[in-house]
Amino acid sequence: MKWRFLTLMVALFWLSVGCDQVQSMDQVTDIDKTEAQSLLAKGGVTVLDLRTASEFEGGHVEGAILVDFYGADFRNKLATLEKEKPYLIYCASGGRSKQSLRLFNQLGFKQIYHLYQGAAGGLP
Repeated sequence: MKWRFLTLMVALFWLSVGCDQVQSMDQVTDIDKTEAQSLLAKGGVTVLDLRTASEFEGGHVEGAILVDFYGADFRNKLATLEKEKPYLIYCASGGRSKQSLRLFNQLGFKQIYHLYQGAAGGLP
């Protein structure tokens, strides 16, 4: 029960972050499915799936790494990643991934490609 409350509080905090702040981050590029396909074809980008394990099991981008947005260790998992590498992030519909952009910025990530429609817009 405590984790659900904590998860809810974290989600509400991220929802309170203004859209203008996220959009002004220079290292974030919103992309659609077609742009993501081109990016993946070029290689050199790491894909992070921010959905739950059950959503991930239902289908995901080949080679994607699961980093559950709702997991208690979400921040810690992101903190262990190389900040200089480019990442393509997505969730189910773009909400969780958008909410996470401020954290990526705070942790010092240099380049984030955000699949803004999420898996609902079609996986590359």
